[in-house]
Amino acid sequence: MCIRDSFHNAEHDAYYTALVMRKLPDPMAVLGYEEHPRKLSHNERRSRFRATNMVRSVKEALESKELMQPRCPTCGQPTERITELVPQATGKYVALSKCKHHGAMFVKVRFAVLPDGQKGMHLSVLPASHQNRAYVHTKELQYQLKRKRGDYDNYDFDDLTNALSTNMPFEDN
Repeated sequence: MCIRDSFHNAEHDAYYTALVMRKLPDPMAVLGYEEHPRKLSHNERRSRFRATNMVRSVKEALESKELMQPRCPTCGQPTERITELVPQATGKYVALSKCKHHGAMFVKVRFAVLPDGQKGMHLSVLPASHQNRAYVHTKELQYQLKRKRGDYDNYDFDDLTNALSTNMPFEDN
């Protein structure tokens, strides 16, 4: 097994844990640490949502020029999306786009219902790292499979009931 093997797989997690334990000067010392797992949860800023735009509907926003050609954070010019906007969780999407001058961009879009009942959107466009590109590619393949299976046949993209909750504890805004 090599470092390029899949992570987030029980067998590989156990293998890599064993490799780490072998490197420790006193592996038994880990037993002195707290044995009660902490509940993974978001920090307080997870409950805040900073809208960059107000939208009438998520579906409309997903088809808007702003999301079809998100602006490069460096030069401000429109980029061309090279992947579709892929759903991650309720109200959350990722994609890749390309700036003629600055290369690949990682696009993150988040929607939520604001306290006044309006729908807000937060758009983030950043230079894409190798990991971002791999992540979006993987998510795109998963999304295509789920669509083919029919998982999105009756999906209501505008239902943002659980948009501010997620099962991704280490994700940042």
